[in-house]
Amino acid sequence: WETVVNSAGRKYNYQWADIDESGKVEINDLEIATANYAANATGAHPRYKPSVNRDMSNLNALVEFVNYPAELTAGNTYTIQVALRNAGDVKAYFVDLKYDPRALAFEGITEGDFLDTSTYSFPTIGNETVGMSSAVYGAQPFAGDGILAEVTFRALATGILSSDMLGIREAVLVNGNHLNDHILFETPLSVENNMPVAFELNQNFPNPFNPTTTISFAIPETGNVNLKIYDILGRQVRTIVSGYYLPGNYSVVWDATDKSGHKVSAGVYFYRVEAGNHRSTKRMLLLK
Repeated sequence: WETVVNSAGRKYNYQWADIDESGKVEINDLEIATANYAANATGAHPRYKPSVNRDMSNLNALVEFVNYPAELTAGNTYTIQVALRNAGDVKAYFVDLKYDPRALAFEGITEGDFLDTSTYSFPTIGNETVGMSSAVYGAQPFAGDGILAEVTFRALATGILSSDMLGIREAVLVNGNHLNDHILFETPLSVENNMPVAFELNQNFPNPFNPTTTISFAIPETGNVNLKIYDILGRQVRTIVSGYYLPGNYSVVWDATDKSGHKVSAGVYFYRVEAGNHRSTKRMLLLK
């Protein structure tokens, strides 16, 4: 067994945390500890022990995201709930999320309101993962629907948020028999099949135009994207897009103004997109 040392220099052995002697320290060990703590604070032998009976009361339980944004805007902060549905008998839970640190910066996680009583809870922060563990003090079970955790991220890129950028990695409930139930979790609709496989810059539409036109482009991988407008002499007129973008299809509108907001004169202009190693330039005509 591995020995660990806390900040005060006291040594602890994982063997003592493995209450059910399964060979692993899991959420059901925490649940047994909190149940015994409330029922038997004198230090006597445990009152609650794992049952040999399997309880199927959480068979229809499901974990899913609530307020999962379809798109991200770089710099914005998003708080997403992890919800539990159709639970039958819950004394503790563990939910673990995975995220892409290129798209999201983790800012914090808090316990939800599903276990509406005194609990022992703590976050579990890993490498590109974040989770929440919570166990009830005492014997009271909980059922129904509720929020397990609220997690906050700051977007590092602009674009569509897909399930490979933020998803549920594991969801475990501990039932009234002090046993683990690994439950189903719902993955947000994946947009991977709609993701572009190659860089593309489309012809603006309409062209010729007056007073606005739409420029569309596709990028196959995450990276910095710049879209700039130039006049016939090669002078930069305006930067339309500049930032870190996720893979996807994008459209922006140019209203025929320069960087100062002044209307530009009629004539030929060029728009150029730079995305990673990709470069492309096209021509457009402004009429008056």
